[in-house]
Amino acid sequence: MMDSTDGAKCCEAWRIPETAPKDCVFLADVGYPFPLVCAWNGPSGKWCCAMINVMPVDGKFDDTYFENEFLPLYDLRGWMPLPEIVEVARPDLEGEHPPAPHNAALG
Repeated sequence: MMDSTDGAKCCEAWRIPETAPKDCVFLADVGYPFPLVCAWNGPSGKWCCAMINVMPVDGKFDDTYFENEFLPLYDLRGWMPLPEIVEVARPDLEGEHPPAPHNAALG
């Protein structure tokens, strides 16, 4: 990992595509200027990535949504694990938000 100037962990090095896991979700470099959330799709034999899109509504481009893109193996340029979520105690929100369910299928 690289450290930012204030000492906080800022990023992890991209890993080579051949080592990308096919049993969990990760961040993928597929050539866009930002990473995509990605997972292996066995039936198609391709990477399934969540791509953000924006559509115009009433003349404004503000209708954002996610769409799946299926990409061949060779489109993956690099990958890195998703960052770990560290829970922080928030007394002001206590009892308002139930914990997120664990998805055993995704690890």
